[in-house]
Amino acid sequence: MKLMILIFKSILSIIFFTITITIAIILFMDIDKWGNIFYKKMGYKVSEKFLGGYIIGIIDNGDYYTRIHKPVFDGFFLNNSKGFIQIDWLYNKELPSRIFEEFDCNNDGILDFAIDLFPSKEKARLIRYNDKIINFLDKTSMGLLNLRGFDDGRYSIFTYHDYQEPIFLDYNKTELESIDLIKKIVLYNDQENLNDFLNNVKNREQNKPVLCNMKRKFEGIEKVKISFKKELDNDGEEPVYMLNFKVTDIEKQEELSIVINDYKNLLFGKVLPMQKFKFGNSLRVIIKK
Repeated sequence: MKLMILIFKSILSIIFFTITITIAIILFMDIDKWGNIFYKKMGYKVSEKFLGGYIIGIIDNGDYYTRIHKPVFDGFFLNNSKGFIQIDWLYNKELPSRIFEEFDCNNDGILDFAIDLFPSKEKARLIRYNDKIINFLDKTSMGLLNLRGFDDGRYSIFTYHDYQEPIFLDYNKTELESIDLIKKIVLYNDQENLNDFLNNVKNREQNKPVLCNMKRKFEGIEKVKISFKKELDNDGEEPVYMLNFKVTDIEKQEELSIVINDYKNLLFGKVLPMQKFKFGNSLRVIIKK
């Protein structure tokens, strides 16, 4: 009897182990999909300490753009008295050998600090205009979500990090994930042309590209060529149907591709903005409220 119980337990253990490993492999293979579902269903959101704060302004400097984020004071439960502001420099070719820019943290019309940036040397200097500006955020602190920096406020050298962020007309992927969101940024005079084009897509009819004027997130209007195309998947077997949006000004190198999962309801699958900028650099400055 004891032998039978032992065998039975062993069989159950093997079955449990097999099922657990199988589930783990399935979840691992589709971790992005399940993670996204869990993330949305539970109502979680990514901490602004990771994101750097909402973008509140973009300055066109000709060969490069300066992007300013909203100051972040997020704590675990309550806001902290000390936070940071993130500044990005985005470019397609290369930054000037030296950049000097001044910034107003709280938009009160009074300059708070300046950054003297030397991109080719990967160094920067912070010039403080008041005692609410502390110093650059220590690079190692960015991953630890704390604000360990140079509290004595000395002029420091900081090696900034590179990153790439896919956007289209200054919108990120989540701001372009449905046809209703796309329609909102198309000018009213071009809505009819867009609707005719989309109806042809729904009916799988032959479709010529259409030109529409679309609003940038912050400022400006761009003429965009909208087309419908079919490509093969990564295995080269199954067809993939996509809407393609391309800014007609080729110097701006902005393009968006959207996979169509459902013709009838125009349900979007993957949203794939082409990288607007080839390179990006950012600095975070520790500030007090």
